[in-house]
Amino acid sequence: MRRIVLAAAALMASRGLSMAAFRASDQLVLVGVARIAGAAGSSWVTDLTIYNPGNSPAVADLAFLPTGGGDNGAALSSLVAVGPLNPGESLVLDDVLATKFGLASASGAMLIFGSDSRTPALIAPLIATARVYDLTSTGTHGLSEFGLPYYDEANVSAGAVGADAHILVGLEQDDVFRSNVGVWNGSDPSTSIVVRIDFFDARGLAVGSRSVTLAPLGHVQLNAVLADLPVSGRGFSARATLASFTSTESGARPYFFAYGAVIDNRTNDPIFVEPAYAGVEPVDCIFR
Repeated sequence: MRRIVLAAAALMASRGLSMAAFRASDQLVLVGVARIAGAAGSSWVTDLTIYNPGNSPAVADLAFLPTGGGDNGAALSSLVAVGPLNPGESLVLDDVLATKFGLASASGAMLIFGSDSRTPALIAPLIATARVYDLTSTGTHGLSEFGLPYYDEANVSAGAVGADAHILVGLEQDDVFRSNVGVWNGSDPSTSIVVRIDFFDARGLAVGSRSVTLAPLGHVQLNAVLADLPVSGRGFSARATLASFTSTESGARPYFFAYGAVIDNRTNDPIFVEPAYAGVEPVDCIFR
């Protein structure tokens, strides 16, 4: 099996580079994928596209991590390989959970590992995007989601540069919209974590919190979470931070990814809320 490392990397900030557009990595996570029945008769499917930005042919190894917060470490022993992809080539996998994992109904996260197809011990960068959508009588609706590089994690040791938390903005709960919030444990496969999610209204006032416990590589999604607080309105935000962790090995490096979705109650059409850091990248603006 190719080398798999699930640990926090050195921050890009230390290199003086902006992270906003960096998407290529040998380790990516799609934090929300699904093949599942939803509200109002909807039926959600995930299509996956993988692109090889490197200079050598690459293979992608896929791991599906079901939701529920349980231990998903065993998924790393049953990877699904796809490819090879030549440099500049894209591979489109329709209904990936059914066609590659044989799943009739499931939701959770997906890990993607890139390696050189000629020398599997060598890592290779990939770019991935997923489309999670519902097919209706008038067409499709849904969301597009980039595979997030492992270095975009919330890392408890990176508080000095504001990268120890994930911020989600633009959440809403009212008659028209509802919001979901999810968290994935991206730590090494020996580490369990507890993540605290604090919610704030548009004025920045705290309105409630939730804590989720995640076994190694565990995934949890809290549906209509603002309604459960309960609060309503627009302009809510969430801040996810590490509350605690336990590990069966020394030298654990706990980290996680948070994400959100805002769903139109009338059409079930969602938008993806990507996590952001609170810190500011030290790069000069050309318009100053």
